[in-house]
Amino acid sequence: IEQISGRFSNAMFATIGFNAYRTSQIAAVAVGGALALSGINPDSKILDEIFKILKRKISVSLVKKPSDAAHSKLVFNLGNALLTIVAFHNNRNRDIPELQHIMANIMWEGVRVLRKSGIKEARIPDMPPWVLLWLTKVLPSQLVVPIFKKKMQGSTINSMAQDLENGVNQTELEDLNGYFLKIAQKAKVEVPYNTALYQIFKEWVESKNQPLTPAELLSRISSFSNR
Repeated sequence: IEQISGRFSNAMFATIGFNAYRTSQIAAVAVGGALALSGINPDSKILDEIFKILKRKISVSLVKKPSDAAHSKLVFNLGNALLTIVAFHNNRNRDIPELQHIMANIMWEGVRVLRKSGIKEARIPDMPPWVLLWLTKVLPSQLVVPIFKKKMQGSTINSMAQDLENGVNQTELEDLNGYFLKIAQKAKVEVPYNTALYQIFKEWVESKNQPLTPAELLSRISSFSNR
């Protein structure tokens, strides 16, 4: 963001929240989704006009700071590694309570780190607000799990899982989860679930083992945190 802003005085940014999957080497399908539009100059008339045009076709919001939008989406991207290691796209009804428990803790750790780092929440259409992420962590599982299960049924295979299925071992783990851990370290916030998932995922990819069940993964995360 800083490099682009230094070269272009009226730069605009779009944080994309579309869920897409490839159907071939040259074709892809986008399932729903939205984006957050932001610019260096939030009072730009061009930014306002582009927003009006996009709003006619897709869900879009205006965000003051590009970095807030990008980091707000990062919270949700932290779950890609989780859904990949349990092969959720092939096992949608397996250990749902355990999966929800891990996901809730991963994302809430993300919110805590961003808040401590001075990042403000950017509301991106179709993505849950931070207060809802907090509720999914503190409310009784019998209330949260059915909603979580229904919501997840509409998700498709994420980009990280697609890469591995296509034989690409260089995933987005470092760009997403690794980057987040660096922010957490700088903010001096402990993130046991994210730290464990990051290390377990790296070892899992290197060993080329079969996907874990959410219950197995939760057990490993608990063991890792107790080291």
